[in-house]
Amino acid sequence: MKVFILLAVVIGYVAAESCRADGDCRHTQCDNNSQLHCVHGLCTCTEATDFSCTSLANCLDLTSWDCPRDRRHCIDGRCRCTRI
Repeated sequence: MKVFILLAVVIGYVAAESCRADGDCRHTQCDNNSQLHCVHGLCTCTEATDFSCTSLANCLDLTSWDCPRDRRHCIDGRCRCTRI
């Protein structure tokens, strides 16, 4: 069972679309509630918030947001939560 789970994770990682900029993401699709961004070299769907930011620190300081800290990003002046 452990081997199967590990294999599924490896296949998912290999299948992920890599990118250098948002425009490189051609195959990844997001639903109507999210936007497509290039985050750490992978095409990722992010959920926008009403929280403005100038750096990641602004997003990490938010206590009223239910996004896990390791999924928080500051993109285009808005705190966003990645789905990965």
